[in-house]
Amino acid sequence: MTPLELTINLTTTFIGTIGFTMVWNLRNRDVFLGAVNGIVSWVGYLIVNECTGSVFAAAFTGSVISVVIAEILARIRKTNATQFMICGIIPMVPGGSYYNTAIAILNGDHAGAAAFGSSTAGTMLGIAAGVCLANAFIYMMRIAAGRIRQ
Repeated sequence: MTPLELTINLTTTFIGTIGFTMVWNLRNRDVFLGAVNGIVSWVGYLIVNECTGSVFAAAFTGSVISVVIAEILARIRKTNATQFMICGIIPMVPGGSYYNTAIAILNGDHAGAAAFGSSTAGTMLGIAAGVCLANAFIYMMRIAAGRIRQ
């Protein structure tokens, strides 16, 4: 990816994530932070995808980054982490791949549908696995910290 393509990619990610922060009714002071979470998780996705070529690993890494940043921002802003987490995950949602899968199915292109479908499924499973495992780890860390304080 050239520097110009990367700049355009990150700029559109930032703008798109800001749009979703408005849909989710984030407070004005949290809109920028939600967009930053989206960019950072997307950069993690791009780096892992470039290194491994695996959309599952890339989506997993991006969603773990998003959850960790969301938890940190939630503690700082004294709000729930879900709103920041969703903002971080939005750039990774495979909407285009899902659309291409549906079009390939409607056109009878079974090979194309399988290719797009596997990419879509890998991305969705990576996001789900990353969110579940990162949240479980953070929950266990909170429990452990509570026991240490006692």
